[in-house]
Amino acid sequence: MKMLNTYPPAKKQKLARSKINEWAKWPFLLAIYILPIVNVMTGLPAWSVVALWSLWIVWTMLFSPQLVEYNRISNVVKLITNVAILLVLIDLLLSPGWAIEVVALVGFGGLVILSILFFSNLQKQRQNLFPLLLFIFVTIALSITGLIIWRSNAHWSIIVLATTGGAFLLTTGIVLRKDLINEFAKRFHIK
Repeated sequence: MKMLNTYPPAKKQKLARSKINEWAKWPFLLAIYILPIVNVMTGLPAWSVVALWSLWIVWTMLFSPQLVEYNRISNVVKLITNVAILLVLIDLLLSPGWAIEVVALVGFGGLVILSILFFSNLQKQRQNLFPLLLFIFVTIALSITGLIIWRSNAHWSIIVLATTGGAFLLTTGIVLRKDLINEFAKRFHIK
């Protein structure tokens, strides 16, 4: 009995990408092992953690992108989140004292970029609503937590981040109305 192949043949681009990934994997793995050893041997602060997180960002964004929800909004959310974590790591491990304002400004820039991406092609981007809403909710929650913790010296960037996130959420709710409720119903199976 002869079996028919119902799958389309692999494209040359995908084959070339898999070969590039195979070759790129080895320098990344080598760096993962060497960087902590060099860091321990030099006795300096934990700069290798920052370097390893930077390698993680490069690997996940360029060589091994996500398979589910691979769209521009999800990629921007992922990049902004990873950059914010990298900035916090730099602040905690290498040079303390500046990350609060900078992470808030990165979050604000992320909200602006996401709003442009979302509202520039609203019909198509309605499918990508959940990562956007999750980012907005986390941004608002973190900025309100920051305002509560640093009440005495609340940075203007945290206030701007909270108000921008709230305005973006309100605008999204007004523009989408029923689609917003339908998205929550799909995600959480509520009726």
